[in-house]
Amino acid sequence: MYAFFVASMVNVVAWYFAIYLREGLFEMLQVSTATTPGMTFAKLLEASLTVGTILVLVKLSGDDLPSLFIRKGKLGWSLRIGVLALVNFTAAGILLAANRDFDIVAMVPDLPWWLLFSLANGFMEELWFRGLFLGRLQGMVGAGGALWMTSIWFGVMHVFAVYVSGFGALVFMALAFTLGFAFALVMQKTKNIWGATLFHAAADFHWLIALGF
Repeated sequence: MYAFFVASMVNVVAWYFAIYLREGLFEMLQVSTATTPGMTFAKLLEASLTVGTILVLVKLSGDDLPSLFIRKGKLGWSLRIGVLALVNFTAAGILLAANRDFDIVAMVPDLPWWLLFSLANGFMEELWFRGLFLGRLQGMVGAGGALWMTSIWFGVMHVFAVYVSGFGALVFMALAFTLGFAFALVMQKTKNIWGATLFHAAADFHWLIALGF
């Protein structure tokens, strides 16, 4: 139950405070969220608040970082899976962008920002949706049950994404569910968060390139 409390507090802290902090911070830095750097700074702020909230509350409960899958585990396998996914998804994104007649050369300056955005979002969501719940649920419903429960939750949460609507939201939910299942499986098998984080970042990076956000 405490994990659900922590996840709920993330909504309060990360979403509520991010609005006010972002306004003042961005005004001071003279950055707009309409730009790629601004979009990335906004994600870094959201990720910092989310991760910070989770780490502080989990620490106060007496648990440690390994309970969140922040540990070495099978690091070699994590890095292999993550890097292969990143290379594959990046190449697929570039192919889709080229097929849509996007100017690939003009896109190059945005790539480091999009990658940073993807890494921040990947770690934040893996910690929030799986690191916080996967190990704790395994003790209650087993490894398979935890795999399905976290994946369904991940899929349902993405129905509310602001960049899709109507039937597209249902398709996006199915996409998020299948990817969430893969991320959770990687986390279970490698016993750490790193491979799933890179895999997740690869999927985000793919869409940023393919859609030219």
